Amino acid sequence: VTDSHPRIFHVNVQGNELRDLNILKETGGLRRALVKTFHVTVTDGKLSILFQKTKDDAPEINGIEVIPER
Repeated sequence: VTDSHPRIFHVNVQGNELRDLNILKETGGLRRALVKTFHVTVTDGKLSILFQKTKDDAPEINGIEVIPER
């Protein structure tokens, strides 16, 4: 990711779709963390997280944290 070319991709968490995620735009700069929260229900014991490329970019992530709701 550079200032001139942000990485943009799609995310789908358990059927909840987030299209055209632009991390650079949302954080306001390089080397800044982005936290996204998805409240989902898992009924089959498997959490589905899918990343999809766009025309120009492929997904890139550095970490995922899953916290069960109580």
